[in-house]
Amino acid sequence: MIFLSQKVLRKIPGNWTFVIVTDRQELDRQIYKNFANAGAVNEPHVQATGGDHLKQLLREDHRYVFTLIQKFRTDRGETYPKLSDRSDIIVMTDEAHRTQYDIFARNMRDALPNAAFIGFTGTPLIVGEEKTRQVFGSYVSIYNFKQSVDDHATVPLYYENRIPELQLTNEDLNEDMERLLEEAELASNVLRLYKGILPDANANEFTQIRAVIAVVAEKIRSLTPEPDISAVMDDVEELLDKSVAAESYVIHAPQEGDKDRYIDLSKIDFDALRGQFQKARKRTEAEKLRTAIERTLSHLIRMNRSRMNFQEKFQQLIDEYNAGAINVEVFFNRLVALAQELTEEEKRGISENLTEEELAIFDLLTKPDLKLTGKETNQVKKVAEELLATLKRERLVLDWRKRQQSRAQVFITIEDILDRVLPPKFTQAIYHQRCESIYQHVFDSYFGEGQSVYAAAV
Repeated sequence: MIFLSQKVLRKIPGNWTFVIVTDRQELDRQIYKNFANAGAVNEPHVQATGGDHLKQLLREDHRYVFTLIQKFRTDRGETYPKLSDRSDIIVMTDEAHRTQYDIFARNMRDALPNAAFIGFTGTPLIVGEEKTRQVFGSYVSIYNFKQSVDDHATVPLYYENRIPELQLTNEDLNEDMERLLEEAELASNVLRLYKGILPDANANEFTQIRAVIAVVAEKIRSLTPEPDISAVMDDVEELLDKSVAAESYVIHAPQEGDKDRYIDLSKIDFDALRGQFQKARKRTEAEKLRTAIERTLSHLIRMNRSRMNFQEKFQQLIDEYNAGAINVEVFFNRLVALAQELTEEEKRGISENLTEEELAIFDLLTKPDLKLTGKETNQVKKVAEELLATLKRERLVLDWRKRQQSRAQVFITIEDILDRVLPPKFTQAIYHQRCESIYQHVFDSYFGEGQSVYAAAV
């Protein structure tokens, strides 16, 4: 304010008056002292002590006038008088984001109809405060927080997002939730209380007030198409935040009738989901997606153990979120990305021209880092197809896992086919490791007589 007023006086000829307005006594004193200490004010008694003194100062010719906006007050029904027609008055308002949109501000403009107005504020004009820009116009100059830090006028400000790992802390959650909903129901149905005491004669004393409430309620409903239940939702969310815990996920063995519990991520419209996430409860939507991924991932890993890298990525994401390293928006976006990866993984067998069972053996033979040519890749695919067909046709008999001889025959079959058909790039060390991995996979996934994890998933 001091710099602006002094620059105007130096650069633009005229008999300028600057009216410095704020809304708190201590700010008014502080600003006046700043001007006085800088040598800008050299006349006494230019700080308005009351409404009448302010009117006197504005009718007179002063370089500076300091006042609270509240001193532009009037009695009820009174119009504030015009005090000056001058166009060389500049009103400089401190804390311009507040107290500039009501009757005092209107009175100030009635008093000085030709004055220019400029606002100063240390509060950004965020959403909900567009009125400031309407009153004073667009920004003339911005001195942001980074500039202040660079100038060493302000120390850096750091934000550490801390999201504690959820724990169950409230055994009475159901009762507390019921109480909240009952209170909300009562609050939205006050008029029912009147009907509850009818036909008691004592109800007559409430008739008029009931009618008034009914009229007001009807008017409110006509002006409010959708009821605002945000307060109730806030209470519910607060209760859930205090009460609900997310336990560690567990990959369960498939059970009979589990087919419907797996969610096809390829059918999720992620753009629509993002839109819903933006307007809904963010934590709730993120938790829904997390649960869907957990179920899908459990199924995929059950079918193919080489997909454990997806589980590790999923677990790392959850750990980072629980540790507060990422916020809910980042968590949600990374969940969406992971869900899309899983969708592509579910389709990979089709692109490789392999069944889910053949793909599992193919992955065990080629992952994690075996580099093959196109010809060698096709050769390994044929190995997977032949090995699976031979085992299912000849070796995976009823209770084969319980008999040592049957287990040995399965292992020997795996060794023979891999030794005979695999390309030369599979060294002896790789060959033996792949034989062990595939045998363990067959033992875990195939139960004999056509029973397997793949049959349970169909």
